[in-house]
Amino acid sequence: MAPPLLLLFLLSVFYDKIIRRRVFAYGDKTMKEINVLGINIKNFATRELLSDTEVFLKNGALNTVLYVNTSLILKAGEDENIKSYIEKADINILCEAELLRKCGITSWNSLRDIEDYTYLRELFTRISHRDYPVLLLADDEESLDILQADVLKLRSDLPIQAKKLLESDEDAVKELINEINDLVPKVLIIKASCDKVNTLLKEQPFINSEIAIILPDDMNFIGRAETFLERLRHKLYRSIFIRKVSKYENSM
Repeated sequence: MAPPLLLLFLLSVFYDKIIRRRVFAYGDKTMKEINVLGINIKNFATRELLSDTEVFLKNGALNTVLYVNTSLILKAGEDENIKSYIEKADINILCEAELLRKCGITSWNSLRDIEDYTYLRELFTRISHRDYPVLLLADDEESLDILQADVLKLRSDLPIQAKKLLESDEDAVKELINEINDLVPKVLIIKASCDKVNTLLKEQPFINSEIAIILPDDMNFIGRAETFLERLRHKLYRSIFIRKVSKYENSM
């Protein structure tokens, strides 16, 4: 191998093994911000997500990872509070393959990671190995049971410490926060309406947990069989979303 080619080879190895690791360790440097219907969404690759999550699990503050689906974006287009709710999250994850494609993200790895829940599988594996306590929060008892069943499909030995109902009343939320702080869960997994999650996050500095994984209340998690009405609703959301995106792009 000629010396210049050898030098190029060594530089490429150095880049792959050193520089890229630094990039993944500081995910915000390669974070891609996507604008969807005027809503700014912070999109990360899975490795960057996991790298930032490791920081979240050690920084002593509650950080938020928000899954974003089509219906949530449509609601945000009509409600400034929901728009702010999305944009204030530390990390956004677009959780529908069709939504990724519409946002111009078409790589096979990105689509596979979403459809296989790669980030959650890896995160839950780390949580289980370290025995970090997990608290589940949802709108009602039925939703809590479904959420528990769904997360256990991803990791059967996930250390679920407790399950709690999320309320919209501010006094009830403060009481819930006292209960959370008594339990000191490392991780919150929340599947609830935006209003209830927003009310909880108003008290974010006072919640003694490290990371909150937030799922839309209508997200079809782990491929659960949908009812006819759910399928109809999701089809309607997709149709409205595609039409609004086309109109938005044409107006730019």
